[in-house]
Amino acid sequence: MKILLLFLSVPVIETLLLYLVHLWLGFWNTIALIVVTAVVGWYFARSQGMRTMRGIRMEMGSGQLPAESLLDGGLILVAGILLMVPGLLTDVLGFGLLVPLTRGMIRRSIANRFLRGFHFTKIATMGDEFDSTPEGVVEGKVVGKEEIPR
Repeated sequence: MKILLLFLSVPVIETLLLYLVHLWLGFWNTIALIVVTAVVGWYFARSQGMRTMRGIRMEMGSGQLPAESLLDGGLILVAGILLMVPGLLTDVLGFGLLVPLTRGMIRRSIANRFLRGFHFTKIATMGDEFDSTPEGVVEGKVVGKEEIPR
């Protein structure tokens, strides 16, 4: 329902904002503003995307999981799409995703929201000391929607 409301309200808000800017700047200046924000946004999205791709390659080359860089790449892609859509609200959101500071805040928010649904436990590895029950059985708890019958 929220997505439907978003898809219905964004074009109305964008149209209203463009009309108000048209009254303030005039028709041709408003058109120029739309074109300039699209071109500048495309340039910055491309440069930020290329920088992120280099970071992903470097992290993978050093054996690290590039989770943050991949999420950054996705946010930059969304920013590019928002900047290509004519409108002022989408341009502000798109440029906000291109700025590393605000993109980092949004990335952390998305990661926290995603990780909230998971329960992490420590897994015993070779060399870890752990208590075992008789006959080498390690007690555990199944976390999820379904319980396995015993």
